[in-house]
Amino acid sequence: MVSQKFEKRKNYKITKTNKYFLKSTKTAMKKNKSVKDKKLAQQKYRLTSSLIDKLAKKKLIHKNKANRLKRKLQNDINLLES
Repeated sequence: MVSQKFEKRKNYKITKTNKYFLKSTKTAMKKNKSVKDKKLAQQKYRLTSSLIDKLAKKKLIHKNKANRLKRKLQNDINLLES
């Protein structure tokens, strides 16, 4: 009985942190898309790609989806003019 309560609390905390990381990554991606300066966008891309890689490493998203998201962000940056 005690271990069930412990597991429930533990799972709740893990779920909460996972949702936080997912949401913060999505927000970072939106902010990265809204930037119009190429150099600033490249700096933000490094941070965002690192967040995406962490999600893939924790298996919160699939590694192919992580690569797809990073490629999409990189293509948006390449379309910007210096």
